[in-house]
Amino acid sequence: INEKALFLGEIKCLLGVVGERPKKWLEDHMAHKVKWARAFDTNGRRHSIMTSNMAESFNNVLRGI
Repeated sequence: INEKALFLGEIKCLLGVVGERPKKWLEDHMAHKVKWARAFDTNGRRHSIMTSNMAESFNNVLRGI
């Protein structure tokens, strides 16, 4: 599977259905996709794991229950 081609195809579809503001935001952030898109992780920093601080916070809340 060519993950980069799949990712770019999905982004192209997404850009076709969103409004102008989200479209501009996404286009502005595509230059930094290596930081947030696993398909463009070139040095293994993501280790095939995607997470966020929100997910980590939610997991910590669940651990406390």
